[in-house]
Amino acid sequence: MAYRLHLLSNEKIEREARPHFIAFIDLYFIWAALILISLIGLSFKGAMTNAVNGTFFKEFVISIPADRTELVLCSLINFLVALIPVRYMSYYKITARWIYLIMGICGISLILSIFSNLSPNIIYALPHAIGFLGISQVEIYRRAHKFFVTNRRLVFVRDYIIMTKDDTTMYYTHINSVTLKQTTLEAFFRCGTVIPVTSSGMNLGEEIQQMNPGLFFFGFSTGRGKLLPRAIPFLCFYSVSRPHEVRRLIDEKCAKGMK
Repeated sequence: MAYRLHLLSNEKIEREARPHFIAFIDLYFIWAALILISLIGLSFKGAMTNAVNGTFFKEFVISIPADRTELVLCSLINFLVALIPVRYMSYYKITARWIYLIMGICGISLILSIFSNLSPNIIYALPHAIGFLGISQVEIYRRAHKFFVTNRRLVFVRDYIIMTKDDTTMYYTHINSVTLKQTTLEAFFRCGTVIPVTSSGMNLGEEIQQMNPGLFFFGFSTGRGKLLPRAIPFLCFYSVSRPHEVRRLIDEKCAKGMK
């Protein structure tokens, strides 16, 4: 069900927006990587079967039923190849959950290959199906965000069925500053993030620079932090089209409120 903003008296919507396609490009990449990993496994399953015959994996291969050898090795390749992108994504997203998620999916495929009697076609298709499902959910998640500029306030909404609904209102008299952030990729697609910062500190976050050198197996750390505008997808105009127009509109409303 589409979200409908309930307007106040004498209120009118002057701009509606939602995140651009590239706003969650990293999430699209994670699920696309799962599909790509599976394709790599399918491409090299025959070569892998021949390669292991001369190694210490030979006994392992012999113990596998002949009709499932390529299936097991394909799943094993998927598991090993997945280690590379998920380590990068977990570092980039500052969370280990992507390691658990992708490696878990590849691990389940490997376990099913060895211990289940499922059709090989089903197991081959499993990572692809989950990957496409993940991509579709990212798109639904993107569309669940909606932002409004009215003549009286800013409204930020995230209405995604498997997450807590967020519906935040910000009045112009409470806005201290407005920041526009635009990466090179966003500039190419003519989008960017507009972050209004309130007097209460909403949309401010601490950025920490830290150094952890080691000395004779002992480590010490030193760091410094500073408060900077922080882009939270459901509390700002996150990667929206024509961000300069959005910022100008907000600036004009704030300036009128100060008179």
